[in-house]
Amino acid sequence: MAATEDFFPEDEIDEELIKLGYKLISNVDLGNDHRYKKVRSPAGIVVFIDVDRPVKTLVKSDLTMVRLVDSSPLVPPSVIRGAEGNSPDLGTVFECDDGICSISREGHRRNIESYTISSKYTGETIKPPKSVIAYPLVKYSVLIESPVLVLNIIIDTHRESRLTAFTFCGQNLDRYNETLNRLNQVSREFDKIIKAKQKVIWDQQNQILNQIEKINRRNEKIPLDITERASSLNDKALSLLSDCSEISYTQDLLEHISILEQVISSLRKL
Repeated sequence: MAATEDFFPEDEIDEELIKLGYKLISNVDLGNDHRYKKVRSPAGIVVFIDVDRPVKTLVKSDLTMVRLVDSSPLVPPSVIRGAEGNSPDLGTVFECDDGICSISREGHRRNIESYTISSKYTGETIKPPKSVIAYPLVKYSVLIESPVLVLNIIIDTHRESRLTAFTFCGQNLDRYNETLNRLNQVSREFDKIIKAKQKVIWDQQNQILNQIEKINRRNEKIPLDITERASSLNDKALSLLSDCSEISYTQDLLEHISILEQVISSLRKL
């Protein structure tokens, strides 16, 4: 199979995968000449293949990642535990948003490596991902040696991880609904108290401004205590208006509603 003693042409590796029924989706570079292949298995399950041998690369990478050496895991521990299968031959790749964000290698289930897309890495702290999907990770050498056994392991691991993922998703939805209920409760309380405070401050401001206007018409000096009282009420009014503007800003909520509508539309087509 090898063209030279040290390197394997990548197109030959791709051909071997095709013979076993694996369809290439994309190539991912992890740095240091380490390459993963995202493929679809004969069972229709998406899998990452760790090309664990020297490769003479002929195919351009679809995605290049950089490892975050000092970063804490980007994936919640509960998601990591739920995605782990029972086979020592399989690891787990976690795709977050638009690229690989974490890898749990076989034999080192708690040794989590964190990654981000190299073109987007600025050296700043990486924010937690919005979405996380787990995929089985298998070494190319193990797959080639025992393709039937590996596919069975992939299927079993997929069943376990997806069942856990759906359970975790349900728990998240429960928390989401609880949060919405709490938001509605607090919003009603906020609406009630801010309208009451608005009336009180507005009435008090009008009263003291009327008093100041009368003193000013008499061409008299405004007493310091009245000025301080007027200043205090004005500051309260500004603070109230600032709070109201911040809380009632709905753009984020509108975007969230738009996302939900898109997801609902997609789910109806499944």
